[in-house]
Amino acid sequence: MAAFDALDPAALRTVFQPVTWLSDGTLAAVEAFTRGPAGSPIEAPRHLLDAARAARRLAETDRACARAALASARAHGLDGHVPLVVNITSASFGARGVRELVAMRDGVASRVRIICDLAEPDVAADPLGALATAMEARRHGLGIALDDLGPGATSLPLLPLLRPDVVRLDAGQLRTAVPLRQAAVVAAVGAYAESTGAIVVAERVETAADRAWARAAGAQAVQGRLVGAERSLIDLAVPATPATLLRDPPDLSVRTPFELVAHQGDVRRAGMAEMVATSRHLERWAGTDDGSVVLAAVDREGAVAGATADALGDLATRSPLVAVFGPGLASEPAFGVAGVPLGGDDALRAEWAVVVVGAQRAGALLARRAADGSGYDAVVTYRREVVVAAARLLLARL
Repeated sequence: MAAFDALDPAALRTVFQPVTWLSDGTLAAVEAFTRGPAGSPIEAPRHLLDAARAARRLAETDRACARAALASARAHGLDGHVPLVVNITSASFGARGVRELVAMRDGVASRVRIICDLAEPDVAADPLGALATAMEARRHGLGIALDDLGPGATSLPLLPLLRPDVVRLDAGQLRTAVPLRQAAVVAAVGAYAESTGAIVVAERVETAADRAWARAAGAQAVQGRLVGAERSLIDLAVPATPATLLRDPPDLSVRTPFELVAHQGDVRRAGMAEMVATSRHLERWAGTDDGSVVLAAVDREGAVAGATADALGDLATRSPLVAVFGPGLASEPAFGVAGVPLGGDDALRAEWAVVVVGAQRAGALLARRAADGSGYDAVVTYRREVVVAAARLLLARL
């Protein structure tokens, strides 16, 4: 494809756009946009990536754009000044791409602090790929941003699992959206930011009315032509208050969801009938919520069949992510459901879990087979922080 002469590093151009704090206008971060040759059909980033998809060279293009952005940031003196937001396509980038990005940074611009920007439509299309990419990025000390949150966003229940440092509201679309949908997105993002300290950025701020909306929506920072157009060079002499990143303190003592609650006083003994009834209750509960994430762990082969498979498949039609972890699982044990097989030495093989995380509520059944074989030691919890921690422990097995 002739247009892909643009993959020659010399043909790629990087422009930057400032992200500034609403409170005082100081510089919080800069975002890099890579463009194709001036005047070509693939000059705009969207056209460049669309052409890359058509040519099945998206991963190659993503990496070339990231390399060009880092080299340009280093050449323009961005090292250590403020974080650099780099757009990546989670499906093509993946964990391997994150490691390559870290190697690029170390070889080209070691002091640049990177925030990997995941677009909401990409996350919605491939939630497992996005979660794996985000976890790998955080392992290497990179930040995460969730971008393009507009009125059609379906990945809001994934916020506590992705745990982005930055959430970016599309002011241009949300400000004119149906009020109830606008309120639902703003409320979910606000609740997440309040509980984690994440930064909310309103992007595509073009007018004073956009900026007023951003302030009312709870944004702390803004981006768009009103505060700074895209340009080849950022003025680094302006006052800066760099955005800071969230950190997950490692807890190496807890390996499985039940270990989170094993020493609580409300562990109860439950038989098979009680376990099935509670699982079905949580599954139905998830089905009435606005697109909850549902994660389950099963302790025996063949557990995802019949009515269980039907129920999970039905949830998958309304959920951004339904996944099951257990022994001997296929990659898709039910229609639309992701299967994650467990190794023979994984302690999770002795547990039964149903974990539901919605934008506004959460609940979980966390259980382990009793040592005497008389049933399960089980806890049902609706404490959001415990439920989210259980979900993250499951997802770590990706």
